[in-house]
Amino acid sequence: MIVCITGDVHHPLSSNWWDRNEVRFAEEYVEIINSFKVKATLFITGKCIKNNKKTFKSISRNYDNIEFGGHTYYAFKILPYIPPKYFAALSKLIIGSSYGPKFWQKMDIAKTVNAFKEIGINIKVWRTHSYAGDKITYSILNNLGITVVSDKRRLCNFKIKKEIGNLYHLYITMPMDELITPDSYEDNQEWIESMWKIINCEIRKKANIVFNLHPKRMKMLDDFETFEDIIKVLKRAKYKFFTVSDVISESKNEELF
Repeated sequence: MIVCITGDVHHPLSSNWWDRNEVRFAEEYVEIINSFKVKATLFITGKCIKNNKKTFKSISRNYDNIEFGGHTYYAFKILPYIPPKYFAALSKLIIGSSYGPKFWQKMDIAKTVNAFKEIGINIKVWRTHSYAGDKITYSILNNLGITVVSDKRRLCNFKIKKEIGNLYHLYITMPMDELITPDSYEDNQEWIESMWKIINCEIRKKANIVFNLHPKRMKMLDDFETFEDIIKVLKRAKYKFFTVSDVISESKNEELF
């Protein structure tokens, strides 16, 4: 049985406190992962890398159990006063793709790849912001040597799919944590209860699990308490912790998959 913990990290997408401190929360997240001696994959925007080179270069050099992947460059935050969701909605309406036309996607992905190269990392894994990847995205990723994308969700149903060429798709199997808010205790408790119900069910089935647990949301939820408890429970259940690229490289092992 394997578990893959992933999380997304962005440059500030608004002026609120939570959005301004994602890098700080990512550092806490990494420390927790390392303290448990497990692995995780962080998908990070190129602009976040560009603005925090020293931090992410240090993590990369000092924590070989942490894998970095791309998460677009701008996260659809193109203009200062236009929220990313409006860019995505307008793009979807006009051209049928939330990520924009091919020339834009190609530029945005290339900028992201180059931002990582500037800190000595050749990324091999990717998650499009807002899970908005499409056939255009996957074709560009494949041409740039990305080997794994994780844009799609398939609740309680582990799946690896060959997308195009040498690019594979690793599906997320757990509920999204975007429902977590800083000001709704009731909704947050409902999310925790739902998550534990599903985790316990998957453990009983001895199912493979892929999480997307954002550092910001885990901090927001209860200062990483639930996040740590999830790791503890899965370790007790004898799960093996893989990075996203580990999953694909080991996918031929029938004992695991």
